Amino acid sequence: MRALRTLGALLLPVVALLAFACSSDPATNATQQAAPRQEAVTAQPALVAEVVPPSASEATAPAMPSRDPAAWAAIPAIVDPANFGWPRAVKDISGTVVEIKEKPQRIVTLSLGFEEITLALVPVERVAGITPYASEVYSNVADLADQVPTKISGDPETVLAAHPDLVIAYHFTEPEVIKHLRDAGVTVVQVEGGETTLDPQSGYVNQVLLLSYLYGEEESGLLLAARIKARLDKVHQVLRTALKDHPAPRVLYYGGGWSPGIDTNVDWIIRTAGGVNAAADTGISGWKEVGVESVLQMHPDFLVYSADYPGTEDLLANPAMADTPIVRDGRIVGIPDRYMTTLSHWNVRGVEELAKALWPDSFAGVDFESFP
Repeated sequence: MRALRTLGALLLPVVALLAFACSSDPATNATQQAAPRQEAVTAQPALVAEVVPPSASEATAPAMPSRDPAAWAAIPAIVDPANFGWPRAVKDISGTVVEIKEKPQRIVTLSLGFEEITLALVPVERVAGITPYASEVYSNVADLADQVPTKISGDPETVLAAHPDLVIAYHFTEPEVIKHLRDAGVTVVQVEGGETTLDPQSGYVNQVLLLSYLYGEEESGLLLAARIKARLDKVHQVLRTALKDHPAPRVLYYGGGWSPGIDTNVDWIIRTAGGVNAAADTGISGWKEVGVESVLQMHPDFLVYSADYPGTEDLLANPAMADTPIVRDGRIVGIPDRYMTTLSHWNVRGVEELAKALWPDSFAGVDFESFP
């Protein structure tokens, strides 16, 4: 409890963080900040391109088959999976076919999740502008974001001031913003993002591959996709044995008074880490504000709290919580929110950290490093 009180002085408001994680356009999110908003997960698993896992040593990793059309045919947005030259074309979520004339050198993306993926694929010098949210505590790329001098907002004029040759818009980006940028001669591709692209087995692999194709960084995309797959396979392998001997624990994620149910990336993280999402199991969809009575009714075995939000300390201090397993047995897990709610491949780190907390004996001696 003392540790929770110490963290409390440093935490950020939950509503603002989750809105930023979904989209960097304040105008877009103006009507969404009454509750943390996450996008719906598609009902059907997305097709995932075949990727080659990295070797044990990255220094001696073989070249990725970046020019193999079969590796890209599973990405529906790519018009011609056999075309790796310029110009190349993709179909954005509006059905518009967008031609990219040459390899982009000044990239701007309009969501934090896209920024995290982009900075894993291209040198920071190719990022022309970045949202201020990428420099905050809930970002996994704050060190790189600080190297980009031009900060952008939802105002299209700030985007134009970065002189981009390619803008990746989020599916929440206002149509007026996209039109303004295209009328100014900027190439804009509106990409479906966040939880709508989550694959049950491979997370955000398809989104990684699409962005790498847009940037002309196919080999980097396949390597990152292979890292994602290898890390998730490592977790799945351990859990196959663990779940044979023990039932999956009920897990409740609690951030500043809100809990995520189905159709959220946190639900995917909990399930992939070998848990049952207690909120989803009781019928909650999306993010819902919950109090102590709701928490008690969900009967969680573990409470996962955001290490970056206030509110958990008050919940645990409530007398009604005193005799619950999560308090009595100390089943309280703090995980940095940048692993849990930003919508990018970094959610795999959330899976890994949660799996270790839920299954400490099974993951004893298993180490997980940060993404490079």
